[in-house]
Order: sequence, then structure tokens, then C-alpha cells
Amino acid sequence: MIPFEAASVAVAVLGTLAVIAVFVVRGHEIGWELSAGAMFTLYVRAAGLAATLVFAAGLAEILRAFLVTELLPPGYAPMRPSPPAEQIVRGATLAAAGAAFWGVHYLLPRPSVRGGALLYTAFVTVGAAAFGAATVATLPAAIAHEAQRLVGMQPPPRLEGALGGGIAAFLLWLGHLWQLRAQLGGGPGGRLEHTLAVEP
Repeated sequence: MIPFEAASVAVAVLGTLAVIAVFVVRGHEIGWELSAGAMFTLYVRAAGLAATLVFAAGLAEILRAFLVTELLPPGYAPMRPSPPAEQIVRGATLAAAGAAFWGVHYLLPRPSVRGGALLYTAFVTVGAAAFGAATVATLPAAIAHEAQRLVGMQPPPRLEGALGGGIAAFLLWLGHLWQLRAQLGGGPGGRLEHTLAVEP
């Protein structure tokens, strides 16, 4: 199974490169020019997505700490151990760092550039694709892993902790879909002002 972090980061990196290439090559069709303001806006969008990935990794680590069951011999019921403090601290640190990094870029004053709203929508789409791919790659196998425990089977240890990553990916995927729906005019009240990615 592909780990949650690997799937989301791989899709996010490829998507970001694709967005940059499209805007650099075909941006002139919407009046987008490769200026200092445009490059700064592009950086802020990419940084906002990177911060969301870090936050998601921290959330996944916290969830793993509370959702992992101990491997016991056949005939014994699975039990939840006490969450390891170091894992909770590591997850909380990553989540706080991601949130702080996102907040700094959210508060940065940004110039108004042509095509800025389209660039924002493109990065939200990349985020939705990244977390959607991570959800598909992680959550079904993680649910099957836990279902095997419930019926008394011994699941493979390589899937240990996968449920935390799958749930984190699913939550972030829903958040980005919500942003896209609002950005495209399908949400109540039109476009959202406060979102997971840095808005234009």
C-alpha cells in the first residue's frame, strides 16, 4: 500500500509543476505575465499547499497514535494501548508548524495580478487531487485492516497505522472539495473567504 504522505506529496508536486508550466507557457492567453508580482503570488499559492501537506502529516500522526491496536496472539481480543507521548508530540508539532506556516502566508500582502483567481482555483484543484489520491490509496486498505481485526484475523503489520493517514487525507480532501464548490459558485453565499489554501 502507498503511504498517505507519499501519495499526497507526489501528486501535489506533480500538480504544482503542471500548474506552473501551464501558466508560464499559456498564461498570456488570459493576460498573465511573468512579473515579480505574479511570481510572488505563485510562490504564496505553492507555499500554502505545502503548509497544508505538513499540517495533514501532523494530523495523521496524531490519529495514528490513538487508532493503532496492539498485535495480540490468536484468541485474544484486540486492545488499544495508551497513545505514545512522543508520537502525539511529533504530530502536534507538525500540525502546529503547518498551521503557522500557512498563517504567515495567509497574512502576507499580495499584489493584484491578472489571473490570480484562476491560479488560486488551480492550486485548490491540485490539493483536492493530492488528498483524493491519498484517500483512495490509503483509506480502503486501512478500513479492511481494521475489519480483519474485528473478526479475529491477524492483518499484515505493514498496514499498521494506515487508518490515521487515510482519515487525515479524507478530511483534507473534503475540505478542498468544499473550497472548489464555493470558488465555482456552488456554495452558499458564493466563494468562501477563509479556506485551507491561501486565497487570492
